[in-house]
Order: sequence, then C-alpha cells, then structure tokens
Amino acid sequence: MGKGSVMDMRLTALLQVGNVKIIVGSKANQTMDKGPFQMMGIDYEQMHILGLKSSQHFRGWWQDKAAAICPSDPPGIHCGDLEMFTFQNVNQTYYPFDMNREWDPATAIK
Repeated sequence: MGKGSVMDMRLTALLQVGNVKIIVGSKANQTMDKGPFQMMGIDYEQMHILGLKSSQHFRGWWQDKAAAICPSDPPGIHCGDLEMFTFQNVNQTYYPFDMNREWDPATAIK
C-alpha cells in the first residue's frame, strides 16, 4: 500500500520511558512500513516488541516481518466491537448486528 510514496509526518518526536521507545507525531498517519523507525534511528529488527496504532494498513508490509501479530480492540470511537456502543433507531436484524444472518443479494437493501 502506497509503495514508494512519500509520507508527511509533520512534527514527530521520539520519547523514551525506561527501555520503552515511543514515536509520537503531530499528524495522524498509518505505519505502513519501517519509515518512521528509520527516521528516528531505530532498527526495528533489534526490537523484541513493536506496538503500532493501526487497524489494517500496517499488514501489507509488516505481516511477513513479524513473528506474530496480536491485534487489540480497545474501547473508543473506532472500536470494532459493536456491543461497546448503544444504538438507537438502527435495525439490528442485519449484519453486523446479527452475525448469523446470511446475506442475500436478491433482498439486499438498495
């Protein structure tokens, strides 16, 4: 994804708390490759654990480099767990509210 493209990360800083290094940026970006680590002088191959705040975009580059990927789904505005929210005026008989309902293109809502 975005192979060879330049990404504007704006103001970015490397913080260190004990032996934990944290890259923070003033602009929201996806960590699609090792670029942010290189920019901060971090050799990602020497790290035992990398934590990325990204939902899917990271997988294209990192999938083959990681020994394991452990996704998390913390609560918040972008939480994927719909049970964390209170919905009103929503027909919950359809997917993804009803995970057992099969999709039928002939009766799909247009």
